[in-house]
Amino acid sequence: YEMSASLVGSEMCIRDRNSAEYIKCKFIDFMLSKNYELIIGNELMYGIKRKLVDLVVLKNNKIFAVEIKSNSDNLNRLKEQIEEYKKVFNYVLVVTTEKFKNRILDTVSSDIGVYIIEADLSLHKIRSPRIQNDRNKIEILYSINAKFLSKIGHYSLQKYNADEIRLLYANKRISYIQEILLTYLLEKYKDRFNLFMRERGIQTHIEDLEILSSSFQIE
Repeated sequence: YEMSASLVGSEMCIRDRNSAEYIKCKFIDFMLSKNYELIIGNELMYGIKRKLVDLVVLKNNKIFAVEIKSNSDNLNRLKEQIEEYKKVFNYVLVVTTEKFKNRILDTVSSDIGVYIIEADLSLHKIRSPRIQNDRNKIEILYSINAKFLSKIGHYSLQKYNADEIRLLYANKRISYIQEILLTYLLEKYKDRFNLFMRERGIQTHIEDLEILSSSFQIE
């Protein structure tokens, strides 16, 4: 029985190490090891289509979208996912395994950052991301809660619905809309991230990711 339990435990460990959640943990630890001043959020809903990004990193007043590709994922939707991220976020990067390294480098454009988790579980940056300059105002606005937008702009939710409130911002500078998104995400994740840092211990465990998660609902 003891040998059987040990084998099961080993199998679970191997499965965990091949999971997207495990790769997330390794990437979070990698970022924290660099002593960056940052805030990280898990699974952020964004954009008109209400899609999810695996991780969002707030660093140097910029927003990084992080896509995780584990060994059990496929890359069929990767190009589409990246194009959606480019509409909203300042930087986009992919964190993946050695298995997908060459395919991803061939698939994504050179402005997308690429990080690889090796067989020995070390994580390395293969390519740095470059700033995205073709972001879309409306996509950014639909990544921000309408109540938050109404508060910032002093617009009445009794007078305007959520779509109308977003349209009121559509003629403003994209840099201003970007600042609002950053402020919104800081408010959304700062307390969660501080709690995560207090609870985390020496390294990030999969169960710690729940602390970094927020409600999917934008409204």
